[in-house]
Amino acid sequence: MLGTVNGGPRFPRPPGKTSTPALLGFDETIDAHCATQLGGFDKGPGGHAERCVAANRNILSLYGDRVPYNICRNLEWQVCAAQGKLPDQGSRTLIFAVAPNALDPSGATGKPLGACKGWVPPRVPEGGVYGYATDDIFYLEVCMLNQICTNGEQLFNLRAGEEFTCQYSSESFRELQRLLLTPAEPAPPTAARCTRTTLTTLQERKVDDDGGPSCAACWRASRGPGDCSKLAGCNKGRCAFCTNV
Repeated sequence: MLGTVNGGPRFPRPPGKTSTPALLGFDETIDAHCATQLGGFDKGPGGHAERCVAANRNILSLYGDRVPYNICRNLEWQVCAAQGKLPDQGSRTLIFAVAPNALDPSGATGKPLGACKGWVPPRVPEGGVYGYATDDIFYLEVCMLNQICTNGEQLFNLRAGEEFTCQYSSESFRELQRLLLTPAEPAPPTAARCTRTTLTTLQERKVDDDGGPSCAACWRASRGPGDCSKLAGCNKGRCAFCTNV
């Protein structure tokens, strides 16, 4: 499925375009990028995947249980994208809805790393601790590309929306494989953990630090994930693409 039920691996490319770039970023920035390509959120189809297919962008958007999302699927999609092997991709072109050099783990730009923010699966993992939430994924994706592309340093010179072609290295991928298979050191007792308790605390928060409604409040008001930017206070910068945290 590519944006529409039984849609098949085809994208509505504009005249003169021979490829469909893979698009990476945070959920809401991906949504905003695709909407911009179409002339605004009120143009083109609704829905996260449908909007990006109409914008001729290839994104990873897995919902449901037939092919469930997990971090291994994410890496698989990313490595295929880096080699131009996604369905109907047509080139090795990648585009970033957020410039990689804008990432700040402290959260100065609104997206902290490891803060248990974004969507998480409804099923609690064994041990009760989520390893990540969706707001962490883009950080991981940039790190992975920096590892498997010999020109990874160029990532940090890109502007949002600028094209990047990965010089993929099988040797660098094998090095990544060795790193990922090396057992991690135990987290210190004081390390932050993403648990249901953490999520509940975040979800009960009605306002953010700036006095506006929290994204969780917007999510509840919209009755589920999707474009909630038309709700009072839920502007596109806050959470155009609502999540459950």
